[in-house]
Amino acid sequence: MSHFFTIVIVNPEVEDIEAEVARLLAPYDENIEVEPYETDCWCVGRKAYLESCKIADKKCQSLNEIQEKFWNEFWTDERKKEALENPDIFEVADREWANFPDRCEWERVREHAEKEHPLYQNPDPECRDCGGTGKRTTTYNPQAKWDWWVIGGRYNGLVGNGSANPNTAPVSVLLEKGVIPFAIITPDGKWHERGEMGWFGIVSNEKEEDVWIKEIRSILEKHQNCLAVGCDLHI
Repeated sequence: MSHFFTIVIVNPEVEDIEAEVARLLAPYDENIEVEPYETDCWCVGRKAYLESCKIADKKCQSLNEIQEKFWNEFWTDERKKEALENPDIFEVADREWANFPDRCEWERVREHAEKEHPLYQNPDPECRDCGGTGKRTTTYNPQAKWDWWVIGGRYNGLVGNGSANPNTAPVSVLLEKGVIPFAIITPDGKWHERGEMGWFGIVSNEKEEDVWIKEIRSILEKHQNCLAVGCDLHI
């Protein structure tokens, strides 16, 4: 499962900020059930993906072992001290994990094995839900982005200045600080993201860093009179 730093922008006249954040996040709740609709079955490409993970685990190390190695290397005594004063350290951790050589090699091996698998992007002929057709009916929220969230969380203090309001600040302050989240929601309820967050911090369809930074700054500049709320989202 994954945590990711999200900024929710709210209008300055809002009195109950937490309630407004909840309202803006609500449409993206994974727990919402919608009217039944037809969609690609979960089994499409699933066997290829799972077997490619096993191959990567054998040729490299298991992803859990790689994560453990990463955290052992990341949490130096100096960084443990830094974490007490600098919440940005968790954003640094996310970036370094995304580029951790062992994780990148594991993903490279996995992707190659997945594309070589006979069921790559194909349904499982033995699937009980779709009978091998690749289509099924579901009530799963197609806009789902999170299953749990909290203001601050592991990113506590990343947005605000000082202890009074560590997770709320004028958007103009974020522009000055150069804060870059993984996702951002504007007051009109629109969701903007760098990529599609998956398990273990693995992101698909990820935008290049310079492209994403440019997009974020454009959004922030259009809402300089609003407030930004830093949130910890989980999926």
